[in-house]
Amino acid sequence: MIRYNKFTVLIVFLMSIILSLNFFSQNSSLKNNCYKELKNSQKIINYKDYTEDSIDICDLNNNIEKIVNNTKYSNEIQISGYFFKPPFEGLIPLESNISIEFNHDTFQGKLESVIGEDGRVRVTPTTSYPWRTICKLYATWGTTTYVGSGALIDEKHVLTAGHCVYSEARGGWADIVKIVPGMDNGNELYGHTYAIQMRTYNDWINYQSGEHDFAVLTLDSNIGLQTGWMGLETHPRWASIYAQGLNLAGYPADLDGGLNMYFDYDLGTYANEYNHWYIIDTSGGQSGSPLWRYDGTNRYILTVHAYSDDGSGSNHGTRIDKNKFDIIKNWIQADKTSSDKPDMSDRGDLYSGFNPTPVGSGLTDFNI
Repeated sequence: MIRYNKFTVLIVFLMSIILSLNFFSQNSSLKNNCYKELKNSQKIINYKDYTEDSIDICDLNNNIEKIVNNTKYSNEIQISGYFFKPPFEGLIPLESNISIEFNHDTFQGKLESVIGEDGRVRVTPTTSYPWRTICKLYATWGTTTYVGSGALIDEKHVLTAGHCVYSEARGGWADIVKIVPGMDNGNELYGHTYAIQMRTYNDWINYQSGEHDFAVLTLDSNIGLQTGWMGLETHPRWASIYAQGLNLAGYPADLDGGLNMYFDYDLGTYANEYNHWYIIDTSGGQSGSPLWRYDGTNRYILTVHAYSDDGSGSNHGTRIDKNKFDIIKNWIQADKTSSDKPDMSDRGDLYSGFNPTPVGSGLTDFNI
């Protein structure tokens, strides 16, 4: 017969409680993990589960918004330079390039700063590469239309500023976003296309954070196959490339009513984890413009222009950090092949009607 004293019984009792609690904790943890995996597998999480790197998606076809969880990357310190979807000059024959773009390896900077004399130069014609990849944006909320800029980053995606397509003050996502690549003097040289889906970080949706002011638009046609696109690139925030000579082009509203493309180049000043500053001239209407480097052969977008001088003596925008770089890549790969949709706009009686003409074999000539 085994005897137990009171002290032994107390120890056994306490150990049983500890083991029970440990089992309960592990079981609860398992349930929580399963719940998270279930939510992630469904690609939908609730607003209450929001993190700063969640993503908001607006599908303009069925007006459904989804918030998709995105894992934050922590290995930016290891990055030496990341590229995907290399630049493409388009299927349309190239014309003579305008010789105002500069190579970042040889440029030394302008004598005056952005605060001084306006250094913007009109780009015309816009039919050469890379100018035809830069887009004019018309974003409509209700009966009011606002303008912005953007850039094609593959055959059916445009990169722009988040505030160009989502505004809390205007009621959320824009109702309609029209994109015109390479617009020149108001002329749509390559036609136009519309956004059928828009994506951005939830941090922009909920807090209008300037650290995450960017968006990617999925288009209803593969217009980029005609115009081409520029590549994307990211580097560590301390990389010297952010302080070298850079290019920026878009559609400023203060010049020619926003109907023409203007370009400027100058030096970057510095970058932090999320933003990038530069002494390049800009104004309203150029939000969403690409800031790119040209190595003499290829063009790579580093930053989305978004803001004017904040007191630092420099304009600035949203840097394509490693996290944004990867999620943009995922968005592009996730999209299914889109189909061009008819533009059923009413152009008035001038463009209406038809003139029937009898035709017959051997009687009517056709010029094709």
